[in-house]
Parts: sequence; structure tokens; C-alpha cells
Amino acid sequence: MKILHYSLGFPPYARGGLTKYAIDIATEQVRQGHDVGMLWPGRVLNGSSIKIKQGKAFQGIKSFELENPEYLPQIYGIRDFDGFQKNVDTKVYEEFLNREKPDVIHIHTLMGMHIGFLETANKLKIKTVYTTHDFFGICPKTTLFFNNEICEKNFECKGCYTCCENALSIKKMKLLQSPLYRNIKNTKILGVLRKYKKNKIFVNESGLKELQKEDKIYSENYRKLREGYIRYFEKISTIHFNSTYMRDVFRNYINVDKGIVCNITHGEIKDNKKKYTKTIENNVVKISYLGPIAEYKGFYVLKEALNQLYQEGIRNFQLTVYNGGENMAPYINNKPSFKYEELDKVMNEADLVVALRDVSYGFTVLEALSYGVPVMVTDKVGAKDLVCPGKNGIICDYDLEMIKKELRELLNNPEKIGKMKNNVLNMFEVPLISGHVQDIINGIYR
Repeated sequence: MKILHYSLGFPPYARGGLTKYAIDIATEQVRQGHDVGMLWPGRVLNGSSIKIKQGKAFQGIKSFELENPEYLPQIYGIRDFDGFQKNVDTKVYEEFLNREKPDVIHIHTLMGMHIGFLETANKLKIKTVYTTHDFFGICPKTTLFFNNEICEKNFECKGCYTCCENALSIKKMKLLQSPLYRNIKNTKILGVLRKYKKNKIFVNESGLKELQKEDKIYSENYRKLREGYIRYFEKISTIHFNSTYMRDVFRNYINVDKGIVCNITHGEIKDNKKKYTKTIENNVVKISYLGPIAEYKGFYVLKEALNQLYQEGIRNFQLTVYNGGENMAPYINNKPSFKYEELDKVMNEADLVVALRDVSYGFTVLEALSYGVPVMVTDKVGAKDLVCPGKNGIICDYDLEMIKKELRELLNNPEKIGKMKNNVLNMFEVPLISGHVQDIINGIYR
């Protein structure tokens, strides 16, 4: 089968869960004998004409750089609308697709994409599949989170202007898409600057904001922007929802009848349950939170729930976070960020892994279960599909009182965590990338 992926590019320039998933399934498809390429949004040059340049292959995946794509707002949002949803001459796309002749185009993001690319695929009767990694297209910031609240039904785009106050300028986006930046992105100083920028966004999300007067003026622009991206979704043949949660959110905005739910995995997932040797010591439950210190990930809701339990006198727990900062409470153990190869150690220090919200799926939940560690999630985590309530983990509403209630029950009865651990070891079947690729090809592509 000839498969063309559209994603953000190759590591180390492109990173994150979206990139990892796209690269991992493309690499596995190559291993299984398929002809695989990847088109990715590259540099922005003067002028508007687009070009597609073939570069050096990556792990058997052919590389095609799209020159003069749309801009990549990443997680910062959009304020300048001029660089988005432009009409372009589709001759280059038609020549490229006629030359490559893919059987299917697997799209992992709409960022950087011209709608003309989808129109050309439709014209040539090439099947297109879109995997829902985040909420870009219905949310300019990808997170669907504002003012401490999940805005899954923000039909009026109220607050989008304020939420996107840290959006990158066109000039900065152009720089970040340049070959120069690609070559220096992973230097230490730029890593510090990126972390500062992201932390600034996360801090802003943890406090309520006054809606600005400009919101009413700009909300119409954001509604039009969303309507434009909904036209993108309408031109895609099949939507691959990575979870029932993503399907349920997207159904507020698009027709999900052409969608298929298929839970995802990645290439590093292995059945590591026999490596897990941790037991609860001295009745103290070690809770691990593996995400960023961010409101949209539910961290501050978790912290508030544990604060209240601590004040009530329930103190047989320790919360470990991996942020490298200061301890924010007497029960918090803040450790340095870890690399994936250190995951063995991280999981062996956890009695329970907690993930209260995720923009997409929640690979930390899958990773925990693959090591035999029970999990606690809410209904706002895609990977809740992997959890059998009360068997290998806990599912509750994304609500402070409900979260606190479930944590209190586990802390008062730690033996329940031990029983869930045994269930994970004996009942949970770890999804491997080889089987997942077969599911994608046979269940979605075909």
C-alpha cells in the first residue's frame, strides 16, 4: 500500500505526542512492507507560490517539505488571521499527488495545510484520513480550555481573543519555520526560552481573566476561522477519533458519522508489567503526576483536592511531579524532568498515576498500565477507554468534589490500589504498535 502522511515533520525538529505517533506508525508501516512518505510544512519564503521538495528519507519514510505552507500557531493561539486559510494555486499539489499516487493520505494536523491540498485529493479521488490529536480547527489554541473551564461548547468563540493573548506574531512564526531555527532549536538556551514562554501561558491559565472589549469585535473573526476549518473537516473522507472523548467533543462541531474510534499507542509501548515491583509502604500511597504544571491538564484541580484532604487530616500520601521546580506543598516531591528511557524508574516509584485532563489522548495512562500501575482519570481523558472502573483504575467526573471523594476512598483503603494492581497484571492486554498499524490499515484505510 502507498501511504502519504501529513504531519509537522521529523524529530528532533518536530516533537511531542502528535509527532511521535505519526513517526511511529509510519516507521512500522515501512517495516510491514508499505511504501510510506511524509509531507510536512516547512519554510516560509517571500512570495506565495508553493513548492514541494523531496529531502533525505527518515527511517525509510520519504520526506517532502512543503515550502510556503500556512503558518504554525502551535499551542499559542492565533491573533493575526492573514496567514491562515489562504487560497493557493493547486497545480503543485496536483502534480505531486499524480506523481506519488498515494492510496491514502493520513493527516495528523491541519496546521500549515492549505484547503487546496484536500480539494486536490478529493478531485483525484484519494482517500484522506484525519487523526484527532488535539482540538486545532475548533480551537485556535488546541486546548479548548479558558478561565479554569473546559469550553467544549464555545460556539460563540467568547474569550478567544483574550485566550490567545500570547499568540506568536507572523514574524515569529516565520522564524520558527525557518531552516535556521530548525538547526538551533535544540540548543540549551532556546530550550530555556521555550519553557519560559510555555510556563507564561500555563500561569495565565490558572487565574481568571477579565474579558476584553475586543472580544466582541474579534469573536466574529474566530467564528469565521472555525467555520473555515470545519470546511477542511468536511473534505476529509474518514475521521479517526483516538478515543470516545474526542469523538464526543468533535460531534458538537462536525458530522461524526464518517468517524471511527480506534484507541492509539506508540512504538515504545511494551508489556513491562513484570518489571513493576512497587508495593505500598507504611500505608503511604505514592501518587505520580507526569504532565506539565498546567491548569488545562488538571494539575491545579488535583492539587486543590489533595490540599483539602491534607487539611482534613488525611496525610498518608505523597504527590510526585516531574517539573524540576520547588515543592509547592508539604506533600509534594518535585523531581527533575525525565527522559523516556528513565520511565522504568519513574513507574517503579508510583503506586497510582493520576491524569485528570488531556488535550488529546493521554499516553501517560497507557504507559502506566503497560507497567502494571493502576490509574485514576476523569471523563476528560481520552485514554479512559482503557480503564475498567474499579478493576484497573478509577474514572470520575472532572469535578473537584468527585475527584476528592475518589482520592479519599483510595487513601482510606490502600488495599484497593493493590487489588487494581493485580488486575492490571492479570487482565490488561498491552496494545503494541504492530497490531495497531494493522487495525489502522484494515479498519480505517480500507
